[in-house]
Amino acid sequence: MAFGPWMKMTTDTGLRVELGPFERDDVSQYVDGMQQLDVLKYFGTNGAAFTTTIEQEWYDGIAKKKDQIYWGIWVVDDGLRRLVGATSLRDIGPHADTQRNLSQASTGIMIADRAYWGKGVASAAHIARTWYAFRQYGLVRLKSAVAQPNHASRRALEKVGYTQVYVERNMLFADGAYVHYDNLECLNPDEWAWKLWWGDDRPTRKSLEARKLTEATLKWATDHIQLI
Repeated sequence: MAFGPWMKMTTDTGLRVELGPFERDDVSQYVDGMQQLDVLKYFGTNGAAFTTTIEQEWYDGIAKKKDQIYWGIWVVDDGLRRLVGATSLRDIGPHADTQRNLSQASTGIMIADRAYWGKGVASAAHIARTWYAFRQYGLVRLKSAVAQPNHASRRALEKVGYTQVYVERNMLFADGAYVHYDNLECLNPDEWAWKLWWGDDRPTRKSLEARKLTEATLKWATDHIQLI
């Protein structure tokens, strides 16, 4: 599966956000942003810019992936509908060969249009992706990595219940210094998944606090997201 189904919602600020499939030619709508250093700084490409041709080649690659689900992030604003980025569940699979029920995935997001930074678009995408992963796809754990200076991205993840697990040092070079990555996880709060993950171990306090945030996230999503 390369693309996930349509999920449509209105953010608390009144902005209409839609997650859904996108076509090869649609990438031209956000490629200008993929040529700006502020967008690329923590993207893991050492600041290398993208052209429409490069993005279309990337599209051709993900369209064939069987262990990934991608959504385009569309914003409907003043009557105009625009593709501003993408989000994904990647490397979907079991936690280990002997634990096939402990399915998990890595998550990613890119908002290429800076006009929609700080307007709740990334948060809406995190909410929808988390809801789909846990309630529609039955995953037990989500993983994400964020550059330490990228405070806004980390806050958006923490709002839906991600917590830090470990740090990877010196993962990229930006603004004259090496940058560390915080690696975070979000656990499915539903009782069957929670028990499966923790087994006989006692959950940590921060995991219990994060569980409440994820439960609230899933409730909001159930009440506000239109799944098509």
